[in-house]
Amino acid sequence: GVGSISWAISSGSLPPGILLNSSTGVISGIPAVSGSYNFTVTASDTAGHSKSKSYNLTIYNQLVITNISLPNWTVNNSYNININAVGGTGLYYYSMNSTNGLSVNSSTGNITGTPLLPGTYVYTVTVVDSLGFSTTKNFNVIINDVPKISTPDIVYMYTGDTPSLSLTVNNGTAPFTWTVLSGSITGLTINNDGTFSGTPSLGDYNLNIKVTDSANVSDTKNITFKVIDPITITTTPSGTNFYGIVNIPFRVTLNASGGILPYSWSLSGSIPGLSLTSIAGQGILSG
Repeated sequence: GVGSISWAISSGSLPPGILLNSSTGVISGIPAVSGSYNFTVTASDTAGHSKSKSYNLTIYNQLVITNISLPNWTVNNSYNININAVGGTGLYYYSMNSTNGLSVNSSTGNITGTPLLPGTYVYTVTVVDSLGFSTTKNFNVIINDVPKISTPDIVYMYTGDTPSLSLTVNNGTAPFTWTVLSGSITGLTINNDGTFSGTPSLGDYNLNIKVTDSANVSDTKNITFKVIDPITITTTPSGTNFYGIVNIPFRVTLNASGGILPYSWSLSGSIPGLSLTSIAGQGILSG
């Protein structure tokens, strides 16, 4: 051509966000919308001569790993989860640092294996499409030790009162599901989340309890539930209002029933010259 060359899109259009520099002929920018775009570029010199050529430019959506997180798990139990990706083009290639017994299938993105040791592990997953574009994401995965029921062997409850306690477990991977394998408590239900509903009746109850974590690893334990009456206090002489005379010996005997033996007694507040002592399970207020 003659003189300087100017460039222009003579038909069709470039993707939004992409521009043609009319002086240099450089097409550049950051595409904003995916799709297939047909356009014709015309180069013209200062003598009025021109030449045109048609092109196609395909814009793909950005390659993204869509997993927000990977599930935590329990040792010595098979792990199986898929890495999901969208965008890009063609077949994907998956890679991941293989550690603690887990690895990824390079063609399917399926992470499998059996984690061997408890701890927190960082897995770096990379997905590459057929054009070589890639995306990488880090996942923190907690591998827990096997669950162990930590509720005591003997649990005390009061009649007529819904227990506020819950069954407890150490280790394992939440959430947990509780089931009663054998036995029952009259008037009381053990819920799947380890809480209680209802009001228990007096008695001793032997139950075999099972807990299962989200990795389907379980533990069982025999627990005795002792349902007792609440503590009640009576006095000798009876009553709640007592009278004394200065410098004259005073004595009230406090008796308890219900609850769990042995009893201990304490006094809130003070009366000059009087003290509370514990003798053979009774409280003696005297002086």
